[in-house]
Amino acid sequence: MKSFIKIFLLAILCSVQQTGIAQDKVIETYNVPLSQPNQIGKLYVDLHNGTIQVQGYNGKEVSVQFVETEKRQNNNNDWNWNNNDNDHKNSKKGLKKISSNYIDLEIEENNNTVYVKGSHNRRSDLIIKVPTNFNLKLKAHHNGDINVYNVIGELEITSHHGEIIIDKVGGSVIADTHHGKIKGSLVSVTPNVPMAFSTYHGDVDIAFPTSIKCDTKIKTAKGDIYTDFDLDLKSLTSEKTTSNGRKQIKIGGWMYGNIGNGGEEFLFNTHHGDVVIRQL
Repeated sequence: MKSFIKIFLLAILCSVQQTGIAQDKVIETYNVPLSQPNQIGKLYVDLHNGTIQVQGYNGKEVSVQFVETEKRQNNNNDWNWNNNDNDHKNSKKGLKKISSNYIDLEIEENNNTVYVKGSHNRRSDLIIKVPTNFNLKLKAHHNGDINVYNVIGELEITSHHGEIIIDKVGGSVIADTHHGKIKGSLVSVTPNVPMAFSTYHGDVDIAFPTSIKCDTKIKTAKGDIYTDFDLDLKSLTSEKTTSNGRKQIKIGGWMYGNIGNGGEEFLFNTHHGDVVIRQL
């Protein structure tokens, strides 16, 4: 069974003054039935520009909401390439500005897998609800904060300009970003499955159940390592003889240690930041 939705919609909203804290505004909601609702499915999301929030819930379909975030409400110039052109600004004097939200998404369901792809032309901020037991593959680039809450499965999360936050998730996680922290809590861990958490600018701060068993591989070039697990870290030393007969010794880089009796490798890597491994 396969269903396909091509969404190309211009939603125009008038600006409204409100008191209190600004909240995400839901512009459109698209409910996607699953071919096999009683089995575990998978969600693929690929956004060139925008944020992704995924929430697990007690349901049997995938709900995709296109939202206007608080940050975007305060700055609607993401793609205004001539925003600094004085002539362009002056030509609009005396005219009333009407906020517009241009939706350009592709949503496809095929054999219990839901694909969501955003256009390169405009920013897309999404809140997606999936059944609690669901596998995820999420990818974002510009303005690419990714948040996952209450989902149990195989979670593969990639950003470039954005932080990754995972809260009350379970299963296994591969999380990678460049500009942003990685912070999360895992309430359960799939045994004998490796994990990796890697960034360049930001802390890596992950909480695990006290019962985990893993081999850790940790590196931070300009930060420190913190943990409340019983973890004795050591760096490896390698020796070799060069072609001209000189002896070369390399010390450090990655740090290695076991939690519990050891097991599959859990990798933690950052350059500008600390690594924190906590007990739940």
